[in-house]
Amino acid sequence: MRRDLGQFAHSLLQLEVGGLAMRAGWEVTFEPGVGEEGSRTDLLLVRDDDAMLVEVKGFLLDQQSNQDLAFSRRVSMALMAIESREQVTFNGEIEPGIEDDKLDEWIEELALLAADVARSGLVIETAPPSGGRLVIQPGWPTTGAGHSTTIRHGDEWRRITTALKAKAEQGRGEHPLWLRFDETLQFWALAVPPDYPRRRLHERLARGLSAELAAFAHVAGIVLSSAPTAGSTVGAEDTWQNLDGNATSVVCTTQPPFWRESLVVGGPNEAATRQRAEWTSWYATEGSWLDWALDRLGLPPFAKLVQPISTPEAGNG
Repeated sequence: MRRDLGQFAHSLLQLEVGGLAMRAGWEVTFEPGVGEEGSRTDLLLVRDDDAMLVEVKGFLLDQQSNQDLAFSRRVSMALMAIESREQVTFNGEIEPGIEDDKLDEWIEELALLAADVARSGLVIETAPPSGGRLVIQPGWPTTGAGHSTTIRHGDEWRRITTALKAKAEQGRGEHPLWLRFDETLQFWALAVPPDYPRRRLHERLARGLSAELAAFAHVAGIVLSSAPTAGSTVGAEDTWQNLDGNATSVVCTTQPPFWRESLVVGGPNEAATRQRAEWTSWYATEGSWLDWALDRLGLPPFAKLVQPISTPEAGNG
């Protein structure tokens, strides 16, 4: 397995797939050689007379998102410092894209405006250089941050299709290939409205992925998962539903309160249907994997391991 720190998330994804396969009775080999040129793929899974190769990839935030998040943190810290010093409140939206030198100048201007508001008791409205609207009013903030910045993101679909093609070529070997991609929340959103029906979103993704996989006869399919999210799920424990075509949608709790959704899409390879059932089962029940692994080590379930240790009350001996 890769040992450099920058590939830590990649290695975790290899271990995740390997662990789920082991529970289902598959023999797991990490970084096996494939082809005649000495290249390697991430995993080889073998059970009885069935086998599959696996290429994994984890996606981090794109450069655009990272830049906007850094901008947002810098602006928020500056505005909160001014609010605390002048006892004023900022409300409104700030568009990203202000260059560093202009940002410093604008924050200094905001500080002067805030001082005026504190002295006069009047409300002032100003426009950030990059766009948006910011209102400064006297008094301490009462409901947390009243200002926000827009976080843009890159073309996530282009990123996923580019990686699909590269990994499909990299994993060519004598066995069917599966691609296991772990995505950011931006990709799953795909710029659809927040109330966009989950099934329609999954069907839309499945159609797009199927079209991309059609060019690779050796690829049996792809498993795409969202980043784990804390909170309640919509239909969580219904587990999975079959979509039109060779695809399955999975919604599963990993470790409470975290859950995620996965999409298993079969490719053109003849092993797709059979092996898709395996992958669906793994990710529909991934929340119970940790307790299975702990039991093999002779340890109690995770929930019991993290229970607070009760201590006798004083005077009870």
